[in-house]
Amino acid sequence: MTASIRWALHYLDSLINHERQLPAGPLPRDLKLQRMRLLLHTLGEPHATLPVIHVAGTKGKGSTAAMIASVCQHAGLRTGLYISPHLVSPRERIRIDSHLIEKHTFSQLVRELAERFASAGHDGSRAPTYFEFLTVLAFTHFHRSRVDLAVMEVGLGGRYDATRVCHPILSVITPISHDHTKQLGADLLSIAREKAGIFVPGVPAVVGAQRPYVRRILRRHGRDLGIPFIGALRWCTTTALSTTPQGQCFSARTPCRHYPALELPLVGGHQRDNAATVIAAIETLSPVYPVLTPRAVTRGLAHVHWPGRMQYFDVEPPVLVDCAHNGASAQALARHLKKTFPHREVTLVLGVLRDKDLPRIARALLPCIRRLVVTEPRSPRSLPSATLCYKMVNYGAPQPTLLHSSDDALAWARTHTPVSGLVCVTGSVYLAGEALQGLHPQFAALAHEG
Repeated sequence: MTASIRWALHYLDSLINHERQLPAGPLPRDLKLQRMRLLLHTLGEPHATLPVIHVAGTKGKGSTAAMIASVCQHAGLRTGLYISPHLVSPRERIRIDSHLIEKHTFSQLVRELAERFASAGHDGSRAPTYFEFLTVLAFTHFHRSRVDLAVMEVGLGGRYDATRVCHPILSVITPISHDHTKQLGADLLSIAREKAGIFVPGVPAVVGAQRPYVRRILRRHGRDLGIPFIGALRWCTTTALSTTPQGQCFSARTPCRHYPALELPLVGGHQRDNAATVIAAIETLSPVYPVLTPRAVTRGLAHVHWPGRMQYFDVEPPVLVDCAHNGASAQALARHLKKTFPHREVTLVLGVLRDKDLPRIARALLPCIRRLVVTEPRSPRSLPSATLCYKMVNYGAPQPTLLHSSDDALAWARTHTPVSGLVCVTGSVYLAGEALQGLHPQFAALAHEG
């Protein structure tokens, strides 16, 4: 019987999903990687010969992974990309050369893996979680599709993340900041130690922009393992040349090369830092993969597609959709609003999850806005809109409009914002995905698959 996408999505929804409901305390670690290894052993170790670029961090890891994959693809390498979370459909998480895994392939693999795991006795405490299942599915798909390499983004943390079973040829850590503190630790040093758990003896590590004491922790951990350690922003310096709401142009210089004009369809100085990390990563790998040339870097950065990250829609009024869900990301968004839209009247549509650092998000964004609409993303972890409204008023926000439905919130914002203004939707990956369904036909189609 042909597996349907609806059955596959229903099966995935039946699995334990820590993205929808995080545990109150530290993530359960006992046997987690052992369970992953057992699942992969059931399938014949599809990950064993797969060269992986492993990407961890708090901020920018998805953007960095997408850029690395785009450069590798434009170098002529068949490249897998595994990211999380998704905006609308879990198919977004698994891609080869920028193409989402096909519906039929995805559905068939979900059914095949479910049946294999059930027949092998992987039920009860041994059953995979939602993220583990999709990680195994990604390894299997990449193996069968004979990719040349795969870029794997860590889901949460690093040391005990399901992706940690991979065999990396390069480890990358993007900026580390406060997020998931109940699961990873209350301070940056504890979080950094968890992220550094992806380091593997003998495998080079490229580390993006970090606070000095965080960088020292990462460097010390790398030294203990005897690995080559590359500080990306020391290796690659960038200079902004121009910027528009849709992207930016900058130059870059490394000890090896000069890139006089790089186009990047992603905005913000933080994305330029992420691009520097990508360039450092690519140049670290180029002796092994000679096809990773400056031309591949130029073409890959220019053609990267990473929706929902300060994504600008030229409608009336314009809409900016972003996934900022912690203090550092909100600060980056605020800098972009002040620099790129200094005279715009901004209506903020905000919805956040209960476990996020709302005070820091509010402190960053409130100076930038004229009016506020609060809503709830469609997630069990959402902070109720009434609670969000009360808290934002206490933080000094203008009197909010409260609308429980994100669709209604966006419609209200677009109606009540002048065409010379700007609607900014942010606070959650879930909310960004819901907004994109009404703004981008690809996401509207993905939303109707199930």
